[in-house]
Amino acid sequence: MELTFKQEKETKNTVRYQEQSDGDVVIGPLYVQKSALGENPPAELSVWIEFAGSEDAEDEAEESAESEEEVEETEELAEATA
Repeated sequence: MELTFKQEKETKNTVRYQEQSDGDVVIGPLYVQKSALGENPPAELSVWIEFAGSEDAEDEAEESAESEEEVEETEELAEATA
């Protein structure tokens, strides 16, 4: 499940993002430490949530792992031919 948050306001040490939803809110306001965001906090954040133990989450995790392996293999091949 992917959720989108838009910057709502800044406090001394955090940036508050409000969830953008057409239906029920899943998380609500999200507070992120400014130190984690850098000097120019993004106006919008995307957050991906996986439910542990669900078949969809397991399938997506396997696909992600396979993609990472392919990237590593490509990088190794590029290094070997350089």
